[in-house]
Amino acid sequence: MTTKNLEKIIKYLLYLLALTPLVITPFTIFPFVFGRGILIQLIIGIATIFYLVLVLSDKRYLSFKSNIIKIFFLFLLSLFISSLFGVDFNNSFWGSEQRFTGLFFLLHIFLFLIITSSILRTKKEWNRYFGFNVLISVVVFLIAILSLFGIKFWGVDLGMRISGSLGNPLFLASFFILNLGISAYLFGQVKNIKYKILWLCVFFILFYGVLLTQSRGALLGLITGLFFALIYYGIYLKNKKIRLIVIGFIISILVLGGSIYIFRDHGLIKKISFLRRFTTGSFTTVNTRFLSWQIAGKAIVERPILGWGVENFSIAFNKYYNPELLLFSYYETWFDKPHNKILEIGVDGGTIAIILYLALFAFAIKKISIYRRDGDLSLFSSAGLSGVLVAYFVQNLFVFDTSTSLLSFTLILALLVSIKEREKIIEVKKISLKYIIILGGILPVCFLNLLPLYASIKLRQNTSLYDINQKINIEGYKKAMQYFNPYKEEWRTDIAKTVISSIRQKNNIYSLEEQNYTLKELEKNVIEHKNDGYYHMLLGGFYAELANQSNYKDLAIKEFNRALELSPNRQHIYFNIGRMYSILGDREKIIETAQYTIDLQDDVSLSYWEGAKNLFILNSDDEKAFLWLIKSIELNYLPSDSQEFLFVFNKTIDYFLENKNYKVLSSMYSKMELIEPNNPIWYAQNATAFYILKNYTLAIAEIKKAIILDESYKKEGEAFIEIIKKEMSK
Repeated sequence: MTTKNLEKIIKYLLYLLALTPLVITPFTIFPFVFGRGILIQLIIGIATIFYLVLVLSDKRYLSFKSNIIKIFFLFLLSLFISSLFGVDFNNSFWGSEQRFTGLFFLLHIFLFLIITSSILRTKKEWNRYFGFNVLISVVVFLIAILSLFGIKFWGVDLGMRISGSLGNPLFLASFFILNLGISAYLFGQVKNIKYKILWLCVFFILFYGVLLTQSRGALLGLITGLFFALIYYGIYLKNKKIRLIVIGFIISILVLGGSIYIFRDHGLIKKISFLRRFTTGSFTTVNTRFLSWQIAGKAIVERPILGWGVENFSIAFNKYYNPELLLFSYYETWFDKPHNKILEIGVDGGTIAIILYLALFAFAIKKISIYRRDGDLSLFSSAGLSGVLVAYFVQNLFVFDTSTSLLSFTLILALLVSIKEREKIIEVKKISLKYIIILGGILPVCFLNLLPLYASIKLRQNTSLYDINQKINIEGYKKAMQYFNPYKEEWRTDIAKTVISSIRQKNNIYSLEEQNYTLKELEKNVIEHKNDGYYHMLLGGFYAELANQSNYKDLAIKEFNRALELSPNRQHIYFNIGRMYSILGDREKIIETAQYTIDLQDDVSLSYWEGAKNLFILNSDDEKAFLWLIKSIELNYLPSDSQEFLFVFNKTIDYFLENKNYKVLSSMYSKMELIEPNNPIWYAQNATAFYILKNYTLAIAEIKKAIILDESYKKEGEAFIEIIKKEMSK
């Protein structure tokens, strides 16, 4: 084997790495993340072994002189030290199966930076590799737009928002933005007019792709980056006529953007889905993001120097949890990322890490200016690369990194490390036998990556995703747990939820032995992650279901108390405590617990519902429960479970009719329409409610539905429509 052979192998691996955005693994637990992350680690790990042998054989392949590499290394080192002194090193090192951005993965990204900047030595090699990456992004775009034609990927349906092989519009937008910048670089570098047209077309395709993701943060980043690129281009442009054209283009964009916003309520704007989304904010998303940013700020203040450790935001979030979050949705109360990269790094690694992260961007943009000045980059390419770095930075203020965005970003950094034309190494050396032995390192690399992948596949075969009511094959689960896998806590959580649900429903689908096994598994989470309040709460909830047996009540109280130490204001813990007292039949404790929960944030409907539900378990005619139930509905809560809703409907419908609360009545009738879609009475009742609420268009629509279902409603219904039309004409 020779050095030239090794170089070729590494290049093949780099090209294979460029294909990973296309990877989806439906046979694993997180099909859009885990399999791709494992494959990226595996390819980089194998490439590292070959690269190590190559460098030992010929040190000319070593590239450590760049400030970008040094800053990246210091950034990674600071995160490692922060994690070492953080609140959960195991979580920091491996990350989670769902996100796959722990220290171990970041180490592979750093190795990718070194290898790529060392192996790709000429502009021709870089242009080829960049071109291949960008064309892959076009393939990703083509896969993504299939969803607009009704072709979905494993149940991911986001309407007119595309997500494709990345499974999330935000992640896809980030990936497109980075490759959009690379296409701009290629346009400025190539001389052939055919290639210029190709890369220009790719640029607009990916720009359109960003619009189709309907990601507001990505669009803001893209616009900011575009403005930066245009201003950069205009400043250094010598041709005054073209400079005036650039200025005119900037003004045109400002006028167009301003016009779209001013006329955002116009019918044309509302008809175009991505314009409608960009000009109308989501109240829930905006509020929860601001609250999570406030929590992140408090977490940084507590640990300003070194932070909490990588991937430990959820622990900080629990500590400073704001009860107001539950006003918006249950889902928006569990954050593992603050959706702001600067704040995320601040929580993970403190101010030192923030400074190094900012320095990485500053040095990168400075390098681009130096290369432009020295003639290594065309003005257009330097403007494009600078603009994409700004765009990526700005959009990351509203989202977080993924494996694909980190690869693309690092690829741009690698270019800046090695953009100067270097001598292509022609001399071929034979590899010494003592170095070939190092290739045996490929085996542990495969072990570290393929075993967790295999374990995830085996687990997937025995579980039903997103359905806690379906029985898990416990024996199959046990076999999957025997394999090396650093992400077992997520598996334990999932199996615990389904067993707890089974115990609550008393469906007896799990034997006592299976319940005890699951309980022991969940106890391991608490031991391994003692600072995570969620695991203590979940374990307490499991004990609570068994509170009438042995000493489980005391164990539950112990876990709940620990959970409250770690997250004192989280209503969910009190919901579980209230559930325990309903099992024990202690009405006074239920009321005490529920009232405390309500006092945390007295306009949260779910707090009233949970208190009412726990009281109703003891007595279906409890007056306190009824009052809390009414309050929860007035605060816009209706149970999603059909059986629970029918209980609520029958319990409260007369009250709301007597009090003429037609807004609530309309919501309840609409829910009944979903439960009994062929019953015309609900459409007729809803029509009356809409009429009183002066929502005449919907009232007419409801009457027509009732008539379709039952002809006997026709005469009375048509007369009612005439009355409504007269009201509308006034």
